[in-house]
Amino acid sequence: MQKTLLFIFLFWFFFHPQLHAYSPGDLTDLFKTNSCKQCDLTNADLDYASLRGSILKGSRLSRSSLRWANFWSADFSKAVLIEADLSWSIFTHSNLSGATLNSAIILQTDLERANLEGAFLENADLKRSNFKHTNLRGTSFQDSDLSWVDLSYADLTRTNLKNTRLEKANLTGANMDKAYMEGTLFDGAIWIDGSICQKGSVGQCKR
Repeated sequence: MQKTLLFIFLFWFFFHPQLHAYSPGDLTDLFKTNSCKQCDLTNADLDYASLRGSILKGSRLSRSSLRWANFWSADFSKAVLIEADLSWSIFTHSNLSGATLNSAIILQTDLERANLEGAFLENADLKRSNFKHTNLRGTSFQDSDLSWVDLSYADLTRTNLKNTRLEKANLTGANMDKAYMEGTLFDGAIWIDGSICQKGSVGQCKR
């Protein structure tokens, strides 16, 4: 019986997401020092936080809420933010290179001039966010929704856009050299030369 109860406890601990709470000590350190490298902030509530220039390199923030927060020039390189909510926040000039944001909610978020090189944002909701002048080299947006986003003058070299939605997106002046666009929907998007992609623009911009 004891072995059975132990098995049930371990099963729920490792597989029930709500039991993976953040470390209170790590959260305290973050607000005290503006730095928390490789911390466990899983499920943390950082709504409305003002953490400009903070260092969260390699930290775990899956399922955390970072809405309406200010992370201007913060370092999230190689951080894990799976299913996190970054909506309506400021990440201008921030470093998210190599970060994992799969299934994240990133609505109307300001990522202008941020560095997301090599980051993973697959199956994410990024509608109406700002990626103007952003480094997206080698970033993967596979199966994500980027409708109405501003990607003007962004660097999408070798970016994975497979099966993404880029309806009404602004791609003016963007570098899309060797971008992978199989199944990408461009209906109504503004293409790199300023022309409008017509209906039925799948995998390419029909002008």
